Amino acid sequence: MHFTPLLSSFLPSIYNGLNPDSHGVYFHSIDQLPLIVANVIQIILTLTSALAVIFIIVAGIRYITSEGDPGRTTTAKDGLKNAIIGLVLSASAFLIVEFIARQFPS
Repeated sequence: MHFTPLLSSFLPSIYNGLNPDSHGVYFHSIDQLPLIVANVIQIILTLTSALAVIFIIVAGIRYITSEGDPGRTTTAKDGLKNAIIGLVLSASAFLIVEFIARQFPS
């Protein structure tokens, strides 16, 4: 089973906004650098958001399995709070980068 189609549909491409020629997509000028940097940042932020969702799920499972133990419940709540803060920060950063990237049309 190949995961490339799955990942390519989930992750943004580093080549978004670049004009391909007959041989593929290449870096033609320094003017394309901000676009490539923005694409790399979007990929990193997408992965960070996915990781935050995984941490939310893990914290929820820890909370459910804490069996009422105050120490484990507090640890799970703190983990959930931190994961939600991370997700909000990641989503905010993604939106800011997306807004800035749209200000520089290719």
